[in-house]
Amino acid sequence: MDFLDSFRKWKYHILVALASISITAAGYVAVKKIVKRRSGSKLREIIASANPPSVIKLRVREEKVIDNDIQFIISVKLEEHKKPLRNSQKTNPFLYPFEEGIHIKNIGQSYRLLFNKFPVVNNHVLIVTYQFEKQAEPLSANDLSVAYDVCKELDAFAFFNSGPASGYSQEHKHIQVIPWSSISSFPLGKIIEENWSERPFSIPCFNFRHFYHGFSNSPTSEYLYGIYKKLMSLLGPSHSYNLVLTRRWMLVVPREKERSFNRFDLNSMAYMGFMLVNNDEELGFLRKIGPLALLRDAATSN
Repeated sequence: MDFLDSFRKWKYHILVALASISITAAGYVAVKKIVKRRSGSKLREIIASANPPSVIKLRVREEKVIDNDIQFIISVKLEEHKKPLRNSQKTNPFLYPFEEGIHIKNIGQSYRLLFNKFPVVNNHVLIVTYQFEKQAEPLSANDLSVAYDVCKELDAFAFFNSGPASGYSQEHKHIQVIPWSSISSFPLGKIIEENWSERPFSIPCFNFRHFYHGFSNSPTSEYLYGIYKKLMSLLGPSHSYNLVLTRRWMLVVPREKERSFNRFDLNSMAYMGFMLVNNDEELGFLRKIGPLALLRDAATSN
C-alpha cells in the first residue's frame, strides 16, 4: 500500500467518524428537544389527570350576553352554593395540613401550587405563598415571575384580587391561574389585540379607569415588575384593584366596591369578560343593564 492509498483509507475513517459524531449530536439535540417538550407539559398533564376529592366544582350552565359587540360569558349556577366568607374559616386552607388532593407541588422555597377548591372551570389552580402574607400586600418581582412561568408552562393566564373591594375571599396571598383550554372563548381577545401596545393602553368599551400594558414574549422579571409598578402608579389612591397577567399583556383595574349594584360579586375574571350569577333572576337583570354597566359600577370612574 503506497502513501496515497494510506491517506485515502485514513481520510475515509476520519469522515466516517465525523459523520457518526454528527448523527449522534443531531440525535442528542432531537432527544433533548423531546425531553424538554415533555417536561414542559408534565405539570399540565398532572393537573389535567388529577381528580382531587376535596375539589367541589360548581355546577353551572353557560350563557352569552352581547354588549357593545362583545360576547360576555355568563355562568349561571344550577344549584345554591356559597363559598366561605372572608375571615369565616377557622383554619388557613393554604397552609398544612391540606385537604386531600389539594396540594400539587412546591415551587422553590417560597410558593406552593394548589387546586382551587371551588372552581367554575377545570384545572383552576392557585399560587400561594409558602408563609402567610396578606392578600392586600403588593406583588413582588418574584410573585410576578413565578406567575408568568406557571402561565407559560400551563399555557394559561393569571389574576390577582387585591384589597377589600376587589372580590377576594382569602386573606392569604394567592394568585389564581386558569389554562386557556379551560375556557370556551375569550370575549375581549380581539379588541385587546386591536389596541395592543408596549406602552400603557386602554380599550374603548371600558368607560372606567383601567390600564393595559403589552410586552414581548419572555420578559425579564425586572421588566415585568417595572410594568407592574408603572401601572400601580397610575391607580391613584385606590387601595383595591384587579390584575390580570397573560404572556403578552397585563391589566390593572382599580375598584371602588366589591358588589356591583349591591348584588353581583365581581373579581378579576369579570374584567376578562366572565361573570358568575346565582340564578335566572340575576341573569335577567344583567341582560337588562348590560355587563359593561356592571363592570363600570364596581370600578373607578374616569
